[in-house]
Amino acid sequence: MRSHGRLYYALQPRWARFWSRHVARALFVHINKTAGSSVEAALGMPFQHRTALEFIDLVGRERWDRCFTFSFVRNPWAKVASHYRYRVRTNQTALKEQPIPFSEWVARAYGEQDPKYCDQPKMFMSQSAWICDRDGEILVDFVGRFEHLRRDFDHVCRALGKHRELPHLKGSSRGTSYAEMYDDQARAIVAERFAEDLERWGYTFDPQPSPGTAPSLSLIHI
Repeated sequence: MRSHGRLYYALQPRWARFWSRHVARALFVHINKTAGSSVEAALGMPFQHRTALEFIDLVGRERWDRCFTFSFVRNPWAKVASHYRYRVRTNQTALKEQPIPFSEWVARAYGEQDPKYCDQPKMFMSQSAWICDRDGEILVDFVGRFEHLRRDFDHVCRALGKHRELPHLKGSSRGTSYAEMYDDQARAIVAERFAEDLERWGYTFDPQPSPGTAPSLSLIHI
């Protein structure tokens, strides 16, 4: 069984590249900590963390434009808190064995970008950087919100002409509200790091879901 697991993880990136280039009729920009694993599982997509620009480099602009492209974003303060919880639970950068307070982790990982904690820089960048071109223009057809996940996932399904149930994967403990985890310094660091996201999608530190409205989508037959 272990050898099968190792074989899967060895072949999975190759399959993801092949699928994107030759099979996919929709491409999903999976931003970390936005329920992307659940979305991929529901739609039968391979797991991959590629930015929109990386996808375009991989498949070519013509194929990118033919596909239905989409992503999900999340309140940055909630996203960062979830990122910390997940990394502690999975002992990334030894956070479970050698824990540090959340505020210190935010300062070191997002503020100083200390490579000891910011070990995968893509996972720490703004959500806009995942889905925009170098001029700041959004490259995907649809941006859903984690705060309205089921509603916006239903929009994606209608766009694809599919009916799918959304599983819950990689959940983290939510015993503490993200707002309670922050001190003033950590809150300011996230605001600076994700300033473009805050302006683009109107997120605030308020722990209530951002109201956002769902755009209308015509049915896309793919």
